[in-house]
Amino acid sequence: MYESILNKSLDKPNFRRKFQKMNLLINCKEKQTNVAHRAATLYRFDINVYEKLREFGFTFEF
Repeated sequence: MYESILNKSLDKPNFRRKFQKMNLLINCKEKQTNVAHRAATLYRFDINVYEKLREFGFTFEF
């Protein structure tokens, strides 16, 4: 999704690490189902953490 929005290729491992360090995601403790590859862990966006970060001038920059 971010690659499409930004119209550029991202280094996936670094992107994941950077995003996880922001603490904006909550682990749903679920995995994808019915996929032919290793199932991805599912997360949801934590709007409360995001709003607190915005109060301090946080912006997404990748």
